[in-house]
Amino acid sequence: MYCNKCGKEIDDEALICPHCGCGTVNYVRDQAKAEARVQAQPAPGQKTRTTALLLCIFLGGLGAHRFYVGKIGTGILWLLTLGFGGIGTIVDLICIICGTFTDEFGHTLYDPRVRIVSNSDTTGGNASGAVPAAAYQPAVMTQEEYDEATKAPRTVRKIVLIILAVVILLYIISSYHPELLDIFRR
Repeated sequence: MYCNKCGKEIDDEALICPHCGCGTVNYVRDQAKAEARVQAQPAPGQKTRTTALLLCIFLGGLGAHRFYVGKIGTGILWLLTLGFGGIGTIVDLICIICGTFTDEFGHTLYDPRVRIVSNSDTTGGNASGAVPAAAYQPAVMTQEEYDEATKAPRTVRKIVLIILAVVILLYIISSYHPELLDIFRR
């Protein structure tokens, strides 16, 4: 094998060229594999989106999802006001489903089904970049591909959830104050 930078012959197993010190094809491939292993697992203490979603659905009025992600102050507020009468819980539910809900440090919640890599990670270890990363890591997509693929479904989900929230809110209002909805009956 020859070094891509200086052109001198080096050992086939070498990670770094002993002559010029640059990384070889083996080094690039090993780095990509190491990064893939690191990115495939949540960071220690990172909260998962699925758990937050389930807590919001079943215990959202008590603020359990907010306590889970470390937002203790608003968790207590949700507990005392029953999630602002359910409206805050519905908003949080929409945010969790859309993927915009964050933890106490502002990090988005971990979703094991979504793995984002940067454009620099899309070469599969070939110095010329001719082999795509998909040959090595089948579930990889760039940030641009992910944004494009999720744009339409997210918009539809948001619209459906907003309509559902409005219907639930109107039902709650009609249960306690039916006279407020008389303007729609005329």
